Amino acid sequence: MKKSLFLLLILFFVASVSLQGSERVRMGVYDLESSNISKDTALAVSEMLRAELFSTGRFVIVDKKNMEKVLKEQAFQQTGCTSSECAVEVGKILGVNIMATGSVTKLGNSINLSVTLTDVEKSESIAIEKGSCDSEDKLAGEVKKIAFAIAIKTPLTGKIVKVSNQESVVVDLGTSDNVRQGMRFFVNRIKEEIKDSTGKIIMREYEEVGEIELLDVQKDASRAKFFNIKQAVKEGDTVKVSDALISGNADAPKYIQQIQSSSVSGGGSFIDPAWRSLLLPGWGQFYNKDDFKGWVFLIAGAAAVAGSISNYGEYTKKYDEYKKETNTGMIDAKYQTANDSYQRFNGMLRITAGIWTLNLLDSIISFDPKKHASSKNPNALFCELIGSDCVRAGYTLKW
Repeated sequence: MKKSLFLLLILFFVASVSLQGSERVRMGVYDLESSNISKDTALAVSEMLRAELFSTGRFVIVDKKNMEKVLKEQAFQQTGCTSSECAVEVGKILGVNIMATGSVTKLGNSINLSVTLTDVEKSESIAIEKGSCDSEDKLAGEVKKIAFAIAIKTPLTGKIVKVSNQESVVVDLGTSDNVRQGMRFFVNRIKEEIKDSTGKIIMREYEEVGEIELLDVQKDASRAKFFNIKQAVKEGDTVKVSDALISGNADAPKYIQQIQSSSVSGGGSFIDPAWRSLLLPGWGQFYNKDDFKGWVFLIAGAAAVAGSISNYGEYTKKYDEYKKETNTGMIDAKYQTANDSYQRFNGMLRITAGIWTLNLLDSIISFDPKKHASSKNPNALFCELIGSDCVRAGYTLKW
């Protein structure tokens, strides 16, 4: 019994230390149940889930060995834990805020993951995240997606620790919390704490203070700009935003949009496809992942160049014949033939220049730093099949 109390005191101390800075949620992950798949695979997925959740910077994760040790000390029968009642019981023993339980199930060629989150204090399930793939090699990716989905639904909170002036503050969130420059948070202050008959706080009411935008992000803290001021900011004011509450809201802080799109990397500039298109028609489109347009411009450009070369050859031939002609009665006819050849060559040059210019402009207009150029009807030339005997082509400009 003394060992149990000692371990619980250690866990409480660790939790207290972890929450002295930004308030991370303390979470336990029970080994996922396996169905029609090896137990070793389920255990491996459980470990991956713990690692991915920890890497988000949102959670303090109870180590598996420590969890097993504490449960053993408490004589908890570790025979599986899928019900909310079991999750609550284990969560209380471990002293965590949230318990994650779930399963890995194989049905035919599909491997399904299901993770249930249980609020230990409220004794109720608060979310279920699911994923599916067709091979064990892809499980790591699905686990990462689930951990990401859990993270963005969990409030990231911190506190104002220093107020330099009413426009510059320091908050206890840094790179260790997976925040970065440009992220925005709401600043709130506890207005009232509502308690039950036992004195336990059952509800907190907040009042808005304003917003902050992180400017200088260091490991454990960041300097931020205070704006949208509702009232004077004070040390101890909380900074908090819940992705789940504001997801889809047009007024959501910029950092939510950054987090939700972070799974798709972007970069570069319009110069990257531009210089490629300048050298070779279609190359810039291939860079933008507009393969169909790439082939269109490549073939059109090649045909135009070939036509220009062919017409130039014809023009030089006719011009040489005109220069060598000595029969005065044929000189005018030879001149006209050479002039017609020159006009055709000049026309092909203009067509080639037009294709090159359109190809260059298209590569710039349709450039997307996230390389999402495959969306339907992008801001560029499009050509698509409708049925088996109809083609629709055009140029779309969205304002």
